[in-house]
Amino acid sequence: MGCHEDRRGQEAFEEVRTEDYTNYTFNMYQGDVESVTMRFDKKLVDTVLDRFGRDTVILKRGPDHFDITAVVSVSPQFFGWVFGLGEQAEIMEPESVRRQMKEYIEKIHAKYEDKEKGGE
Repeated sequence: MGCHEDRRGQEAFEEVRTEDYTNYTFNMYQGDVESVTMRFDKKLVDTVLDRFGRDTVILKRGPDHFDITAVVSVSPQFFGWVFGLGEQAEIMEPESVRRQMKEYIEKIHAKYEDKEKGGE
């Protein structure tokens, strides 16, 4: 193979939008890829755009909030990111992902509850 020949897969590589890949992978963690609608406090506009890209469509929801819909890998890393934003973020749809988030929070809560009761 000469140094001027195209690498195999070069065309596919050039078509990959790395920001799309990082938007839904949330690093190395993988889960089911789904379209998720989330609501955020308006103070988080830059945080959300940094995470999902500057071309993310933002829908104003009242004076203090906005919604986005993004394709994400529904994973512990995704839930951790949302959880880290505290009360300023909420998964709105689909209901199945809201339920998974609730279960994620309950599992974390149970770990700390056990410690308080003298568990190991």
